[in-house]
Amino acid sequence: MPNRDELKAGRRIRLLQQMRNTNSSWKPIEERMTAGLEGTIMMANFDGPPSWHQVIVTWDNGSHLNLLPYVDVFEVLPEEKE
Repeated sequence: MPNRDELKAGRRIRLLQQMRNTNSSWKPIEERMTAGLEGTIMMANFDGPPSWHQVIVTWDNGSHLNLLPYVDVFEVLPEEKE
């Protein structure tokens, strides 16, 4: 998992592995959330135990599915220089 300080609003991220839903037997794979998909962090919440942590993302495919930082495999993209 990337450093928490990198997971701030406005940063861009990229999935390195398709998202999986480990709590669902009927939909274990999030079909639209494939490796390579990018999005913009809206907010990160690290309150409570690690299993509650989540990163709220607006994905480039229109999805608003939250990222689970201790489950999903992703990278924070380098900040663009102006």
